[in-house]
Amino acid sequence: MATNTPWLPSCLRAVSERYGPLPLAIPLSSKRTFYMNMNNYRNQHYRSLSKAKRDFCAHCDGLWPSGISIPPLRYPLIFFYELYLRPNYRHDLSNVGSVLDKFFADYLVDTAVLEDDDTSHVNGVIYHYGGDDPSPHGFLTLCRYKS
Repeated sequence: MATNTPWLPSCLRAVSERYGPLPLAIPLSSKRTFYMNMNNYRNQHYRSLSKAKRDFCAHCDGLWPSGISIPPLRYPLIFFYELYLRPNYRHDLSNVGSVLDKFFADYLVDTAVLEDDDTSHVNGVIYHYGGDDPSPHGFLTLCRYKS
C-alpha cells in the first residue's frame, strides 16, 4: 500500500503507487497521431479510436515489469490524475483528462483490476495540473476516502 504524498488532498488515502507516465498522444500511423482531448475523441473514426485504445493499453501493459500485475480492487475508488501539459498554451484539463480517464478506466476493467467503471466502483475523478512539460503525459493515483 502506498503512502500519502504531499500533492494528494488530505481527504484521500492512496491505495496504489503512482501509475505512469501515461501518454497524452498516441501514434496511429507514421503520419497520424491521436491527441487525447475531447475534440479529437469526438471527431475520430471509430476504427481510429479502437486502434488508439489498443495502443494505449499496450503502453499501460509495459508500465509494470513482466509477471507483476495490479491486484483486483473491490471497493469504491477516486482516480487522481496529475497532468503535465505543453508550455505556452492554455489548457482545459477536463478536455484532456476525460479522455485519459476513459482509456485508463477501460484498461483497468479489461485487466480485471476493476469489475466495472460505473459509479459503484469509481466514485470520483480529480484532475490536477502538474505543470509544464514539452512531452505531455499524466500520472494516476488510485485513492479511497479515509474510513
